[in-house]
Amino acid sequence: MSLNTTNLFAQRQSLLNGWHDAHQAQYVPGVRGLVVSHYAGQQPEQPLAVSLCDLSVFADYASVISDEAAATIKALGLPVPQQVNTGESVSELCAVFKLTDNEYWQLDLTGNSEKSAFTDTPLYQFPLNEHYACLGLYGAQAQQVLAKICAVDISAAACKNLEVIRTSIEQVITTIIRFDLNNETGFLLLPEVSSVEFIWQILLDAMYEFNGATVGASHLFKNIKLGHTTQINNSSTKTIKNS
Repeated sequence: MSLNTTNLFAQRQSLLNGWHDAHQAQYVPGVRGLVVSHYAGQQPEQPLAVSLCDLSVFADYASVISDEAAATIKALGLPVPQQVNTGESVSELCAVFKLTDNEYWQLDLTGNSEKSAFTDTPLYQFPLNEHYACLGLYGAQAQQVLAKICAVDISAAACKNLEVIRTSIEQVITTIIRFDLNNETGFLLLPEVSSVEFIWQILLDAMYEFNGATVGASHLFKNIKLGHTTQINNSSTKTIKNS
């Protein structure tokens, strides 16, 4: 069967695709676009002290801003965080976060949902993907890497799992969410889309001394089957043949 990815590209592209292509990224079709599975010659099982992953296409995140937001989220059967800048887990890969008294985000890393649960509510505001990129930094040295570029305290004691920090990295406003996966310390960084290439390079430089590496979703989500991979060029249309 052949899959034409024109619609996938129309849904979402990462501004880092040029970098991924230059580093021999292998892609798989996802619900919202082409996702980097891994890079040529890289083994998903390879242990790393710190890894960096572009989740801008894979992740889904949306917001609601309203005085009735908490009641609406509860009616959806989702947990409602009580404290500002904290989150409540929906599943291992999904959580709801409270940013202010009337602003909530849902972030979903399952990679298989076409839309957030928030989308069906009358309070739905906008998909955060249109405004923010999403980068994942994971591994035993992730906190040390962030400490080099972030002025706020992101130590384990100061920033617990599912806590939110709004700060700046090299004068770029960035939301940082502690989001551990597979018992591994991790952070999601959400800079503005227009600044993602700049932040990506800063992270690459910061993790160099820790022998860090960029990885795809196959490394970060070892328990998720992503399917057949393909390498693409800088073209808006590519046909993937599934075996």
